[in-house]
Amino acid sequence: MIQEDPWEIEQLSEMKEDWDVRRTRMKQGSVDVTLAFFNTPRMQFSSVNYSNAILLEGTPPEGTVTLSLIESEGRVSFRNQTLAPYELVVAVSGETLDYLCNHASSIATLAVGKSFFADTFLSFFGRDFYEMRQTCRFHIDRQAAERFIAYMRGWLFYFSGSEVVAGPEHYREIETEILETLFSLIGTADRVSERKKFDIGKVREVMHEQLTTIHTIHDLVRELQISPRTLQHHFRQTLGFTPKQYLHQLRLGRIREALEREALEKVKISDMILQYGFFHPSHFSAEYKRAFGETPSQTRKRSIAVKR
Repeated sequence: MIQEDPWEIEQLSEMKEDWDVRRTRMKQGSVDVTLAFFNTPRMQFSSVNYSNAILLEGTPPEGTVTLSLIESEGRVSFRNQTLAPYELVVAVSGETLDYLCNHASSIATLAVGKSFFADTFLSFFGRDFYEMRQTCRFHIDRQAAERFIAYMRGWLFYFSGSEVVAGPEHYREIETEILETLFSLIGTADRVSERKKFDIGKVREVMHEQLTTIHTIHDLVRELQISPRTLQHHFRQTLGFTPKQYLHQLRLGRIREALEREALEKVKISDMILQYGFFHPSHFSAEYKRAFGETPSQTRKRSIAVKR
């Protein structure tokens, strides 16, 4: 399947796909999305452009290895580690995805069946993929990345043709060629095993799990028994956001999800926003409209109309 049109971020959740991903906008304003993808029996390629800061959480398709290249003018982190420029993000089904980009970004992802990927990797490199990923990080330089994206755009054009008919062996040849082309461009670097004293993953976990009780940064530093200065420094250095910005956008996003999910239930908007620590309804409504382009009541009315 091929799709290459502008979407609003919320529309992606309505698509039938194998990805289980929650998308949260992390700055005020809309997030426009341009998506293009194709599927073969053992492979899926997608190219997604986000026009604003975005947090992606979830899991890749079952039974796959995924490799993602994230390009952005801002800071990009994956599982609480800042990515080097043109570093490839590798994930295996069953592992969690956790991308945070503090600026507009472009994400190209290749998802491949696990056994097919491992066999092709072993044949090409002469090493076991699962052993190698424990000690190495994978990267690709800028020119090689541009060549590979252009190469994959060619396959997008090929698969968009209505007359494409391929048998199992033909698909396997295509898939093997794509993988080996990517492998030929990959470089490796030793994985640094040094563990940082400050665990930003733990901080984010507390924020997500206690979103209805952690209302201010003071609440957070008291819960974690750390200094505000330490918290500020590590958030900015690793994620490119202040803790306050991150917490605020997270709360707004969860309220929007709740309004859409519970649209047909008799839940007062005022009670809902109090639950997430917004104590001034008029001030909240103004912030919500700046973030999403509509009031909370309009979100609820639109959701009710869709569900009917």
